[in-house]
Amino acid sequence: MSGLGTDGEGPFVAVASLESCASADIEQNGAVHRGYSAQDLVAAVQQSGVSVSNLKLTISENSEAGAIVTASGIYDGAGWSGSVVLVAHNGVFDIMPTSGTVFGMSVPAQQLVQQIGAAIGQDPSNVNPGFTVDRLFTCNSVMMVDGRSA
Repeated sequence: MSGLGTDGEGPFVAVASLESCASADIEQNGAVHRGYSAQDLVAAVQQSGVSVSNLKLTISENSEAGAIVTASGIYDGAGWSGSVVLVAHNGVFDIMPTSGTVFGMSVPAQQLVQQIGAAIGQDPSNVNPGFTVDRLFTCNSVMMVDGRSA
């Protein structure tokens, strides 16, 4: 252990694992590991009570930080489509709209942020999933979320 200490390099521990790119819902010893396919997200929206019909959703194939989600559907009788980027930011999700259309016409991103917030009942730049989000990435079009519970 020579060279470690006040004048040398500080010790550290690194842990790595190979995660399966599949639906997952694991919470053990304070660690949280979730995997969401497009079908999982569609089911969550349907169970939430938000009145979206004909919902179609895709998740970016592979991303080391964040996820690009593209969706379309009908909300309150209006056909819409759009894309958002989801990232882990300060322990929560930040949903940033990148494009959107309603009735085939472009909609400004700020208006999309307001509509997303109204639909989910939270500020899209500060969505708390009920645990601290440490990492969000995609692999094989599955959104993987790692974090920790209190």
